[in-house]
Amino acid sequence: MKVQQQKPRSRQNRQDDVLGSMLRDYYLEGCRISLEGKSMEPWEAASCCLRERVSYMMDFIPDPAGHRISRIDLNRVGADRHRCRRRSYAGWCR
Repeated sequence: MKVQQQKPRSRQNRQDDVLGSMLRDYYLEGCRISLEGKSMEPWEAASCCLRERVSYMMDFIPDPAGHRISRIDLNRVGADRHRCRRRSYAGWCR
Protein backbone atom coordinates (compact mmCIF):
# COMPACT_ATOMS: atom_id res chain seq x y z
CA MET A 1 0.00 0.00 0.00
CA LYS A 2 1.41 3.33 -1.08
CA VAL A 3 1.40 6.15 1.49
CA GLN A 4 0.48 9.51 0.01
CA GLN A 5 2.56 12.43 1.20
CA GLN A 6 0.81 15.61 2.23
CA LYS A 7 1.63 18.67 0.19
CA PRO A 8 3.13 21.52 2.21
CA ARG A 9 0.53 24.19 2.89
CA SER A 10 1.15 27.65 1.60
CA ARG A 11 1.91 30.43 4.06
CA GLN A 12 -1.36 32.17 3.19
CA ASN A 13 -3.40 29.03 3.91
CA ARG A 14 -1.73 28.67 7.32
CA GLN A 15 -2.38 32.35 8.14
CA ASP A 16 -5.98 32.01 6.98
CA ASP A 17 -6.43 28.99 9.28
CA VAL A 18 -4.88 30.74 12.30
CA LEU A 19 -6.80 34.00 11.86
CA GLY A 20 -10.02 32.19 10.96
CA SER A 21 -9.87 29.87 13.96
CA MET A 22 -9.09 32.76 16.33
CA LEU A 23 -12.01 34.80 15.01
CA ARG A 24 -14.26 31.72 15.06
CA ASP A 25 -13.43 31.11 18.74
CA TYR A 26 -14.35 34.68 19.66
CA TYR A 27 -17.50 34.44 17.49
CA LEU A 28 -18.63 31.26 19.25
CA GLU A 29 -18.26 33.06 22.58
CA GLY A 30 -20.74 35.71 21.39
CA CYS A 31 -18.33 38.27 19.96
CA ARG A 32 -19.42 40.16 16.80
CA ILE A 33 -16.91 40.42 13.94
CA SER A 34 -16.87 43.32 11.48
CA LEU A 35 -14.56 44.27 8.63
CA GLU A 36 -14.47 47.97 7.74
CA GLY A 37 -17.84 48.40 9.47
CA LYS A 38 -19.54 45.48 7.69
CA SER A 39 -20.65 42.57 9.89
CA MET A 40 -19.17 39.28 8.68
CA GLU A 41 -18.76 35.64 9.53
CA PRO A 42 -15.30 34.82 10.96
CA TRP A 43 -14.14 32.85 7.92
CA GLU A 44 -15.23 35.66 5.56
CA ALA A 45 -13.35 38.31 7.52
CA ALA A 46 -10.17 36.20 7.72
CA SER A 47 -10.30 35.40 4.03
CA CYS A 48 -10.85 39.04 3.01
CA CYS A 49 -8.03 40.31 5.23
CA LEU A 50 -5.48 37.93 3.75
CA ARG A 51 -6.54 38.03 0.10
CA GLU A 52 -6.68 41.79 -0.33
CA ARG A 53 -2.94 42.22 0.34
CA VAL A 54 -3.37 45.26 2.59
CA SER A 55 -2.75 45.60 6.31
CA TYR A 56 -5.57 45.33 8.83
CA MET A 57 -5.66 46.27 12.49
CA MET A 58 -7.87 44.42 14.97
CA ASP A 59 -9.68 46.54 17.54
CA PHE A 60 -10.95 44.52 20.49
CA ILE A 61 -14.02 46.31 21.92
CA PRO A 62 -15.02 45.26 25.47
CA ASP A 63 -18.57 45.03 26.77
CA PRO A 64 -19.85 48.01 28.83
CA ALA A 65 -18.84 46.31 32.08
CA GLY A 66 -15.34 45.69 30.71
CA HIS A 67 -15.39 41.96 31.55
CA ARG A 68 -15.20 40.43 28.08
CA ILE A 69 -14.66 41.30 24.43
CA SER A 70 -17.99 41.94 22.73
CA ARG A 71 -16.81 43.00 19.28
CA ILE A 72 -13.76 42.80 17.03
CA ASP A 73 -13.43 45.46 14.34
CA LEU A 74 -10.93 44.84 11.56
CA ASN A 75 -9.90 48.12 9.97
CA ARG A 76 -7.63 48.75 7.03
CA VAL A 77 -4.49 50.76 7.87
CA GLY A 78 -2.08 52.69 5.70
CA ALA A 79 -2.16 55.44 3.10
CA ASP A 80 -3.88 53.21 0.54
CA ARG A 81 -6.89 52.70 2.82
CA HIS A 82 -9.74 53.02 0.28
CA ARG A 83 -8.11 51.35 -2.67
CA CYS A 84 -8.81 47.77 -3.62
CA ARG A 85 -6.72 46.05 -6.31
CA ARG A 86 -9.26 43.37 -7.05
CA ARG A 87 -12.68 44.98 -7.19
CA SER A 88 -14.18 41.74 -8.46
CA TYR A 89 -13.24 39.96 -5.22
CA ALA A 90 -14.54 42.43 -2.65
CA GLY A 91 -17.49 44.26 -4.13
CA TRP A 92 -18.02 46.31 -0.95
CA CYS A 93 -14.48 47.72 -1.21
CA ARG A 94 -14.32 51.16 -2.82
